[in-house]
Amino acid sequence: MYQASRLALGGWLLSGGLVRQALAADDLLLPSSIGRSDSGPTPATRKADHASALPSPEDGSYMATTTVSQLGALCLSADGIVRRMAALEQASNKRSQDLQQLRLERNRKLDEFHQGLFCSGCKQTKSEILAKGETFPHSGQTIVRATPEQIRAKDEELSRPIDALERELARLAKESSDLLNQRDEIFQQISYGVDFWQTGFSYELKAQELRRAALQEQFSAKRKEMSDLIWDLRREEGRLSIAGAPDRKAIAAAREQIIHWEKALAALERQHEGQLKLIDQEISRTRAKVKLMAAQIESHLAQGDLPRYLTVPVSTAISPPLKAPEALGIHFRRGDFALRSQGQTLPVVASFIDQFRSLAFITKGSGSVAPAPAGGLPNHLLDIPKPAESNVPDALLNLP
Repeated sequence: MYQASRLALGGWLLSGGLVRQALAADDLLLPSSIGRSDSGPTPATRKADHASALPSPEDGSYMATTTVSQLGALCLSADGIVRRMAALEQASNKRSQDLQQLRLERNRKLDEFHQGLFCSGCKQTKSEILAKGETFPHSGQTIVRATPEQIRAKDEELSRPIDALERELARLAKESSDLLNQRDEIFQQISYGVDFWQTGFSYELKAQELRRAALQEQFSAKRKEMSDLIWDLRREEGRLSIAGAPDRKAIAAAREQIIHWEKALAALERQHEGQLKLIDQEISRTRAKVKLMAAQIESHLAQGDLPRYLTVPVSTAISPPLKAPEALGIHFRRGDFALRSQGQTLPVVASFIDQFRSLAFITKGSGSVAPAPAGGLPNHLLDIPKPAESNVPDALLNLP
């Protein structure tokens, strides 16, 4: 007897709306209806369900494109940090030279004080007075030796700018140390970001490939179901044709239904070819978009002085889903490089990487699907078999 699926197809046949209903059933194969939500994409919130849904390419596209923007902001900040560190190093070197000079001057002036080489009136040393182009000692004054109190006071006076410069150098050293830690963190985030971007576009491409495989698999199942029914109808047509008293009306009705189903099958195949073409075009556009994004990232990495300190390879190869989470960018914080956030993992990033890793199991579960013939019917449907007992329901034999 007919299987349930063929009885369902027979019901379509008897209803008189064959071609229209066949095409309506095939609407389920449209790419826009596979793995999508009417409310639009909600990145990192949907889980791949092997039975009822496929991963959404839009989730991967969203993550990849937003990551490129975040990498741009990170590289801009990193370049600012690098430039500030260079300025601090230059300022620190200048201050160190000034400090060395001040210490030499203090020692020389104190030595003059100890030798009595200062004016009794203005209490300035010989070198200080001569530096201003004045006569040492000043008119009416004498050269005297300094008392211990005067030496102590002069030492304090000469040490004040030295102390201030030492504090400034300590401040610069502290800022440089903090910036070094921040630079290392932002460089690490940039590296994680490039990995996460690769995960994002890999998810998008793999989701598109899964969508294509699902479309092919559904088409193959529907095509086989329709082809089997045509095969049975042709057998029945052959049996009726060689009967002792052929029922011309029944033969004509069977022939009409065969033609209807063949047209429906041909329409299904044409529609499927068009759908595959659309998906292949979508995949090609995604690959082109990935190349453009890679160029953007490389441009971000090349700005300012970054290339002197940071080298991050940018690959357009698809990441394997079962790659270690650390290599997929699980520690990327989507633009946050604050030291207080070190070690944190964002739930949205971890969830998305879990989704990506799950694609490996969907791929294994789907298997490879061979493409259907470009057009026409399989060869076995063109040969009418020898007469045999009919398994076609009586209702089919008595079509009006």
